[in-house]
Amino acid sequence: MSKQNSSIAIIDAAGTGTEVTRIFKDSTLYIMSLWHPGCELSFPSFYEESSSLINSYNSLTSEYNATTNSLYEKMANEKNQYKNFLRKHRTQVKGVFRAAINAQTLYEIRQELSILKFNTFEFNSNGRMKKILFFRDQTQGYYANKKITADSEQIGFAGNFSLKGFQSIFKFVSDAISLEQNVNDETIFSYKYHLFDNSLESLITRAAKDSNLREFSILQPDSTINYLLNEFTRSETVNTISLVCGNEIGDTLLEMLIHSYNLGNYKTFFTSNYILSMDNLEVLQTMHGSADSLEGTFKLNPCAALNASAYACEKWLGVVGAQNSMKNALLATDAANSDRHKNFDNRVLLDNIYSHLKKSSLTCDERNAEVLN
Repeated sequence: MSKQNSSIAIIDAAGTGTEVTRIFKDSTLYIMSLWHPGCELSFPSFYEESSSLINSYNSLTSEYNATTNSLYEKMANEKNQYKNFLRKHRTQVKGVFRAAINAQTLYEIRQELSILKFNTFEFNSNGRMKKILFFRDQTQGYYANKKITADSEQIGFAGNFSLKGFQSIFKFVSDAISLEQNVNDETIFSYKYHLFDNSLESLITRAAKDSNLREFSILQPDSTINYLLNEFTRSETVNTISLVCGNEIGDTLLEMLIHSYNLGNYKTFFTSNYILSMDNLEVLQTMHGSADSLEGTFKLNPCAALNASAYACEKWLGVVGAQNSMKNALLATDAANSDRHKNFDNRVLLDNIYSHLKKSSLTCDERNAEVLN
C-alpha cells in the first residue's frame, strides 16, 4: 500500500479541552495504525501555533472581570485567532476537531463564519427504521446578537433573521437531501415564527422555495416536540424527515432527541458543524462541555471523543467499519457507564477499548485493503 498523507486540525481549549483533543488524536492514530498503517497523519494545533488555549466559561470569568473591557478584549482576541487558524488550514485538512469553548466567543464565531450543525439520527420505532436529518441554524436569531448592552440593572440585545441567511442554510439542507437520493418524506422548519407579525414565516417560506424545498411545514417548537415524540414514531408512511431548527430550540431539542430515541447522551455523543463560508468545512465537537472540575483527574468519560475519532477515520480517512468497531468496543467495555464507578480512571478504560479495537481490526483488514486498492 502506498503511503498517504492527511491532516486533521485540532482546536484546543481550557478545562478538560486538552485531554479531549489528546484522546481524539491518540484514538485516531491508533485506529489508522491498525487499519491503514501506511497513512501518515499530522494534526495542526491551535495551541501550538498560538501558544494559548481558548477559554472555557469558567476559565474566562475567573481570570477576567466581566465589568471591565478586559473580558471582551480577550474574547475578541481569541475569536480572531480561531478564525485565522481555520483560514490558514481550511484547504489542507480533512476536517477539524475542537474542544468545548466559552459560549459567547463560540456564538460570535458561528455568526461571522455562518456555521450550521448537521447530524443524522437513525433508530427503530415499532419495527420501522426512522431517520431524521437534523439541522440547527447557528448563524442567526436569538443567539446571534449584533449588539449587546449590559449593566447591573438590565441586559439588552439585538439580533436578526434574514432572507440571505435562510437561503444559505436551506441550500445546504437541499444539497444534503439530494445526497440521501431525495428519500425525504417531510421537511419541517421549527422556529418561533409567531413573533414579528409573521414576517419570520414569510422569510422562511420565500427562502425554502428559492432552495427548491417545495413540500414543507413550519411548526412552533412545542408542536415540533409533540410531532417527533408521537406522530412521527407511530407513522407508517413517514420514515425520513429533514428537521431545521432555530438555535434556541435546537439547543434543547438535540439532547432531548438522543435521549428519547436511545442514541446516547451528552457524555457519548458528538456533533458535526459545517462552516458555510469555508466550502462547508466540517468541525467535530463533543456534546459535553469543558468539565473544568475534572481537569487533571482522568475522570472524564472519553466516549464522545472516541466516537468522533471513529467517525473521522471512517468519513475523512477511509477506514471502512471504524464506527461500528468503536461502537462494539465501547459496548464490550461498558464505557458509557464506566465513569459511575468510584475508582474510574479513563486511562485504564482506554487501554481496554484499544485492546478490543485491535481484535476487531484483525477481521477487517481484507475489506479495507479492497477499498484502498
